[in-house]
This record gives sequence, C-alpha cells and structure tokens, in this order.
Amino acid sequence: MPLQPGNPAFNKKRTPPPDETFEEAAYLKALGEKQKVVSLKLAEADLVARRTGERPVLLLDDVLSELDLERRGALLRHVGGGGQVVITSVDVGPFPPDLIANASIWNVEAGQIKACG
Repeated sequence: MPLQPGNPAFNKKRTPPPDETFEEAAYLKALGEKQKVVSLKLAEADLVARRTGERPVLLLDDVLSELDLERRGALLRHVGGGGQVVITSVDVGPFPPDLIANASIWNVEAGQIKACG
C-alpha cells in the first residue's frame, strides 16, 4: 500500500533516533528561531522610532550567547547607535571596548547589584 492517508504507516509518528546529528540539527533550528525573533524585535523598534521620533527601550536578555561573531557584531553596532538598551550577559567578553566605554555596566552577584567601572 502506498504511503498516503489511510495507510497505517502514514499516520504513525516517526521518532528520529536520538543521535548527535539529530540533536545538532534541533539546536541549529532553535538557534535560527532565536535569531529571527531578535531581528523582528529590532525591526519593530526601528518602526516605533520612525513613527514616534523616539527610540524605545530595548531589553535583550542574554542574546549574545545565541549569536555567532558576525551577527553579534552587527547587533551591537545596531543597538549602539542610540537609545536606551539593556543587555544581560554572563560576561563582558562579547562587548567591544568602544561600546563598553559609553555604557553603564552593572554586576549582579549573590542578589546584590553593584556598578562596575
């Protein structure tokens, strides 16, 4: 019987083998989705800025760890152009020195918030 509706094999859910290739593909798919969401949020912020004349406050929670170096640099250049942007990160390594020089940096440790630099 051909693989089509009505054939029991057609309706059976296929469970892929739990190997590294499948896990890597799932990770890459999820990564792509996160990049799409960030792109949409930036486009939305640009639209709001054009319509109102004011840039909205952006809150980007640990997005840098999800991006490759090229996209990370593009994102930081884009948000570094003005407006208030809050970016959370587990370390300051991904931030270029010129961006850090113009930023307020805070450290949260053991429930305490402390200004850095």
